[in-house]
Order: sequence, then structure tokens, then C-alpha cells
Amino acid sequence: MGYIIVDMRRFLPILAAAVVLVFAGCSNENGELIAFTSDRDGDYEIFVMDADGTNVQQLTDDPDRPIEPFTVTTQLTKPVPQKFNHDYDGNPAWSPDGNRIAFQSDRDGDHEIFVMDDDGTHVQQLTDSDNRNGNPAWSPDGNRIAFQSSRDGDHDIFVMDDDGTHLQQLTDSDHYDGNSAWSPDGNRIAFQSDRDGVWEIFVMDADGTNLQQLTDNDDWDQFPAWSPDGTRIAFQSDRDGDAEIFVMDADGTNVQQLTDNDSYDENPAWSPDGNRIVFVSDREQKPKEFFVMDADGTNVVTINQRGLSPVWR
Repeated sequence: MGYIIVDMRRFLPILAAAVVLVFAGCSNENGELIAFTSDRDGDYEIFVMDADGTNVQQLTDDPDRPIEPFTVTTQLTKPVPQKFNHDYDGNPAWSPDGNRIAFQSDRDGDHEIFVMDDDGTHVQQLTDSDNRNGNPAWSPDGNRIAFQSSRDGDHDIFVMDDDGTHLQQLTDSDHYDGNSAWSPDGNRIAFQSDRDGVWEIFVMDADGTNLQQLTDNDDWDQFPAWSPDGTRIAFQSDRDGDAEIFVMDADGTNVQQLTDNDSYDENPAWSPDGNRIVFVSDREQKPKEFFVMDADGTNVVTINQRGLSPVWR
């Protein structure tokens, strides 16, 4: 029997190229993007990256203004002097078709809601008031945007058409209502409120009626995020002594803790297929980085990018 001897060195360049193509295709095979807020350029701006943390692109670039001191007072701490750059573009929210991003900016002197194309072009201002407007959230049909505003003296939930018209106030309390999130069917809005003394998660119909409290404990529950199928809500809670990521059924039952460490885990957001959750944590270093885990809390990995308020497309 004869044998054919082949010099494989001739094929190494071809094999290397094939390996590169395979790994390139696996890095973001579904075309998923994560928009987020970061101060990596000196002030807070909106960025996007592939879901694996690669291909980071900056979408906003608002010029610096002088840094001014102000004071923050919380329920748990005494007033703390702060110094932040007031040039803030943050809290991005994808439109359902993925073609636009709503965000919060103080580029006109106070915090307003803006919208831009997904490449950072065609920026439009939707609100214009002397108060703070922030944390926009698109309705699933893409026609409306919910947001929080202090225009009536305290923070409440408002909704407007995606061009800034037809403003409606949905909540009216003497406390802070904010961080709204639409249910995937568009019928309900979850939000956080301190109306019972501490931060809790509430839900209401999209017209502001039928208010229901989903969480009720002595600790803070914040940042609700609906699963894509509408059956669950992820949220952040410090009920175990530090901030962790939890998930519950959409009616507030069956609460499960997904993360458990001595660091601060916050801002959960679901992947489009509902199988993963991205969140922010300082468990490995400060400033905080993004981590991704399976929807049951397993397979936690870092994607080696720092920032805040991630949202998945």
C-alpha cells in the first residue's frame, strides 16, 4: 500500500484565515448591540458595542462645560457634596425597530429627552422645560415614549408621542416615580417608587390606571426590566445587604436571587431572546464593568467594558 505525504505548511495561511473567519462570525453572530453610558472621554456620553464587548463606538460628543458642585441627599445618608460634569448624555433606550435611540441630556442647560438615529446622527430634542426629564422608555409599538419628569414639583411618570407631542401625566404622587419599563405587549408599565417609604417596584396600566405594588420589603427594589416574553421582571435589590440582581414573575410572585456577592450589581437588561441578562457590577474593579449571565444567574462572564445603564438590541 502506498502513502501520499502532504506538506501541510503550504496550507497554514489558508487554515489561519479560516480560523479568523470562524471566530469573527461567533463574536456577534446575531448582530446584537448594547447601548450604554460612559464617561471614558471625560464626560458622560452614549456608546454602542457588540454584545461581546467589541467594536465600541461613541454616538454622542457633547462639549464640556465647567464642573459645578451640588449636593445629593438620600434617604439613607446625610447630604453629600458632589462634583460632576454637567455635560451628560445618558440612559439610552432603543426604539423597538432598533433604528433610533432615545436618551437624556442636559446639553440645553437642564435635563431633556432627545432622540437620534442609531449611528448618532439626526439628533432631535423632544422635551423642553425648566425641570429634569430623564430615563426614556419606548412603547413596544414605537409610537410613544415614557419618561420621568419633575415638572410638577416631584418626579412622576409621563408619556408622549415619539415626536414629543401629546404629553400625558400617568402618575401623580408626592414621591419619586421613575425608571419606567413597558411590558412587551404595551399594556402595562413597571416603575420604581418610594411612595411607601423605600424604593419598591410598581406596575400600572399604560394609561396610568390600575396601580399595583409588586414588591414590599424594608429594602430598596429598583430598575425593573421586563423579559421579552412578558412573564418576568428583573430588578435590582439590596434586600440581602448589598445590591444584587433578582427576578420575579410579572405579578410579583416567585422572587429569585440571581447574583450573590459582596459587591454592587445593578441595572439589569434582558437580551432580545430572553436567555441572558447584562448588568453592571464593581465585583472585579472600579469603575464598574458590564457582566452577562444566563437568565437563571449561571455562566456569569465579564465583557471587559466599563459604563452604566446598558440596554440590549
